Amino acid sequence: MTDKTLSADDRNAIYDLLGRLAWAFDTGDVEGIAGLFTEDGTMIQGSGDRFQGPEKLREFAIRAATGERAQNRQHVSKHLYVFPVGDGWTVRSFLQIFVADPESGAVAVRTMSYSDDTCVKTNAGWRIKERRNGAWFGDAIPKPGS
Repeated sequence: MTDKTLSADDRNAIYDLLGRLAWAFDTGDVEGIAGLFTEDGTMIQGSGDRFQGPEKLREFAIRAATGERAQNRQHVSKHLYVFPVGDGWTVRSFLQIFVADPESGAVAVRTMSYSDDTCVKTNAGWRIKERRNGAWFGDAIPKPGS
């Protein structure tokens, strides 16, 4: 057990950071995505693809915000909980991505996954040091205690 605590203001600022990230993804805001990470920040996708540092994160942001799969989608994170990790805090959440068919208006779940976002307080406010996404099906589902 740790005696490290997170104030309600900092918890809300972290949740706001993750909300801004989802909004940036779904509105195609490349600079918004890249700017929410620390300078040495890392994005690790469920596929194992890894993007670290400003140039690679911008490359990831371009692909994530403007690619074919970026159209008509919405990220939804739920059941957020926070725990201390190193010099920051990790937010673990379920993540679903919904996609709408523009012709019929039908909505489908594209992705069921989870996200671990390790956030640190910087001079610019809270930023993501590492975002790790994982699939939520079959053997990819985390085991108890992980």
